[in-house]
Amino acid sequence: MFYGACCHGCFVAGVGTMMIMMFFGMSRSFGVLHAPWSYLANALLLAQFPLLHSMLLSRRGHEVLRRLAPHGLGARLAIAICDHGIVTAIF
Repeated sequence: MFYGACCHGCFVAGVGTMMIMMFFGMSRSFGVLHAPWSYLANALLLAQFPLLHSMLLSRRGHEVLRRLAPHGLGARLAIAICDHGIVTAIF
């Protein structure tokens, strides 16, 4: 029960952060990167989703996700952990 609450809490925090940033037109941040570093940061942010998602959905990624879940639940929760984790990491 606690594990599920933590996972859903992280997901709500990620989605809530996304909603706040969208409300302010993506104009709030923790700092500014100037060119050429801003281009590199944007490229890394764009690349992280497909790379991380593909890695976590692979056989090796499933093993990592299974170990994060409570004993006996990892196999059934691996996909949900992946999706919650990616959404939280992006935002």
